Amino acid sequence: MSNQYGSAQIVKSGLLVCLDANDSQSYAGSGTTWYDVSGNGHNVTLYNGPTHTQPAAGLSYGITCDGIDDYMYNSTLPGGDKTFSFEIWVYHNGTDQLSSYGIYSGGANYGPLIYHHGTGMGNGHYFPGSPGGDYPGGNAAYTVNLKWTLMSHVYKDLQSDGTLDHYKSYQNGVHVGTTSGFDIHNSGHGRGSNGFSFSSYTANNAWYKGSYGGYRYYNRNLSDAEVKQNFNAQRTRYGV
Repeated sequence: MSNQYGSAQIVKSGLLVCLDANDSQSYAGSGTTWYDVSGNGHNVTLYNGPTHTQPAAGLSYGITCDGIDDYMYNSTLPGGDKTFSFEIWVYHNGTDQLSSYGIYSGGANYGPLIYHHGTGMGNGHYFPGSPGGDYPGGNAAYTVNLKWTLMSHVYKDLQSDGTLDHYKSYQNGVHVGTTSGFDIHNSGHGRGSNGFSFSSYTANNAWYKGSYGGYRYYNRNLSDAEVKQNFNAQRTRYGV
């Protein structure tokens, strides 16, 4: 797995999924499969023609969705984890004026959702929650317009009823928000009971117009230092 960049190294403890649009072993530039290079076989299928492109000259490649009907889906990652972390490198193209669009959604039986809600684009209002009615009040003020951005999310559930005790959001390795007391389980917006998808969630097919550079999923909480480590490991190649 190509997980070392410069002097830093990607955290591997608890890593269940690793997708990398700039690693030819993960995606060779064409085809409908984005391969998981963690060794766990949680590959992603591309639907309706996402392309392998540079979102701007001189930048790293990503798998780009057109905002019309492109999406990507994995059905094999088991649902039900109550303590986990995931990270996504995204590049918003800066032209989409939709009031709502999906970036990421977990399985219908357990999954978190990352999407933009409200007018305008690029800055803020990225809700990491369950659209079934649970939105964190202090949604992370992300700024992802026309630049590669690493969104990192750490979930910790300590309550028997499935209510989250702790949720932390990070942008480019920096903690930008913490929320407690909402339920990501049974969101009803995944494309299947397990797995995860990029570009839309099923509530209204809110397609995302932008690029995905990479994705990692861990079956444990990453620490602040580990989130920073992962960002530093790849920031140069993404021009951040």
